[in-house]
Amino acid sequence: MDEDVLQFVYEYRKLLARKGMLNQRLDGASAERLTALEKLFAPGPDDGPHHRRYARCPVSLRATVKAGGRVQPVLIVNVGGGGLCVSPAPSLRSGERAVVRVFDPTSRSTYHYPVHASWVRSGAQGPSFMGMPFVGAPLHVATPTA
Repeated sequence: MDEDVLQFVYEYRKLLARKGMLNQRLDGASAERLTALEKLFAPGPDDGPHHRRYARCPVSLRATVKAGGRVQPVLIVNVGGGGLCVSPAPSLRSGERAVVRVFDPTSRSTYHYPVHASWVRSGAQGPSFMGMPFVGAPLHVATPTA
């Protein structure tokens, strides 16, 4: 189930990149899919006072964050159309760009999401968290089968 969210986020961010950054006109089916995904990620009435642009989906997905030559294992704890939250917070400066990589065992492929470090929340005795908005277009790499 958590892996389904990865696919939806990938499709959504890819279509947004085609439409916005690359100035490509979306065909009818792609435009309809983008509209459906926008509805899927729209915040609901129970999203609280944060006035988020996108709904967040709680997940538990192992991933890595790569920035420069550093790679750190993390757990994605929630994801939405605009970004994700990981724990523990990687050692990144605010605004520093990175790539979150997550393997989907169902499709045997890896998703690469370009992000930047936005905020960090540390508990006194608990885990730390980092919010990472998406930047740019994601990449989906299929693992070759033997």
